Amino acid sequence: MGSNVVHDSPPHCITFMEQFKKEQSREKRQSILEDEDVKDFIKMRNIRPEDFEIIEKLYTYPQEFFIEYHNLYSFEGEKTAQQLDRIIQDLREQIRDAEQKKYDPLRSVPKLKEKIEVTMLLLSVVAKYDWHTARHLNSLLERKAKYQAYLQKQYYEKEDSE
Repeated sequence: MGSNVVHDSPPHCITFMEQFKKEQSREKRQSILEDEDVKDFIKMRNIRPEDFEIIEKLYTYPQEFFIEYHNLYSFEGEKTAQQLDRIIQDLREQIRDAEQKKYDPLRSVPKLKEKIEVTMLLLSVVAKYDWHTARHLNSLLERKAKYQAYLQKQYYEKEDSE
């Protein structure tokens, strides 16, 4: 017969996923708008309160999107809106192609759709403010994402050394 012994981890042993979920929960309670760098950005760029949601939404996307757009603003400058619009059209074509062929071995369509959302949000910042503001926000979000990745790496290194 089976054993009635329950094998629970000791209370002091917390898995990475449990820790990650706790931190995500804490991050949800603490808005990115409370971050000092973000407060400075909002003040410096005169961001209107109705646009705070854009910042919060962009903060939820993967780091790779912001890194990918890192040089876009430097090379395009005043043409940033046109370039972002062209990127959106290209991404939509890629999605159409994948859906028509009914072949998406890398399961890229959801990621392409996410990238469209990010690009549209950045385009809205360019339209409401200017390309300098979008570049500033992209850099800010890129740094924040890098900081999160750094913290995650530190956590893994600490766990490996124990």
